[in-house]
Amino acid sequence: MRREKYKILPFPFFIPALSLIVLFVIFPVLNTVYISFFTPSGEFVGLNNYFNVLSGREVVNIERLSQGRVFPLGALIHNLIWALIYLPLYVFSGRILAIIVRDAKGSSIVKSTIFLGMVTPMIVGGLILRFTFEKGVRVVNSFMEGVEAVYLGGMLE
Repeated sequence: MRREKYKILPFPFFIPALSLIVLFVIFPVLNTVYISFFTPSGEFVGLNNYFNVLSGREVVNIERLSQGRVFPLGALIHNLIWALIYLPLYVFSGRILAIIVRDAKGSSIVKSTIFLGMVTPMIVGGLILRFTFEKGVRVVNSFMEGVEAVYLGGMLE
């Protein structure tokens, strides 16, 4: 009886996090997929939107290979090539660096430097957002009031 009570105990703590994930991640993704099957006027077109996008020369341009030219092949193919080259290099170089630094003398300084390089952009982003919405500076509020979107300017105060 006592063990079963403790097995159930952690699950209520997941409910707020799961509800936020559903609200801010899963629902927008499913809604975007649903909307993609319609035209801007609301007419159902099925997969035609996807066919239109994928048939564009900016997205996929295989004709250049038959002409003997290699680049540009389109955004989708370039992203695929980039992912196939970059991701394995990124993962393996990170693992090799971790193995080299693991037992090296002064490794805590190197690890701190690497961690600092990963954390600094998040801190700067947070400061920029704070500066943008802060009451005294009011960059966004001033802009919204300038374009006469007073309702948003009042909301952000």
